[in-house]
Amino acid sequence: MDEAPDALDRLAIHKAREGVGAWLPTTVTAPLPAIHGALERIARRVLSGGPGALVLGSYLEGPYFTPQNKGAHPL
Repeated sequence: MDEAPDALDRLAIHKAREGVGAWLPTTVTAPLPAIHGALERIARRVLSGGPGALVLGSYLEGPYFTPQNKGAHPL
């Protein structure tokens, strides 16, 4: 998850160039503080808007894996 201030803008612009009108940035398996930080950045982008494809919210992937079904994700 990229912490660069313009990361979501760059991704949204790229998505729009691909024909995407709206999207959900997705978190990856990571420590909870990193996921929380990503969600805060996504929430700010949702509220403030910005260039490119519309950010509708977020999709949480990582925190819901169990040790039995973790696949390649570290737990």
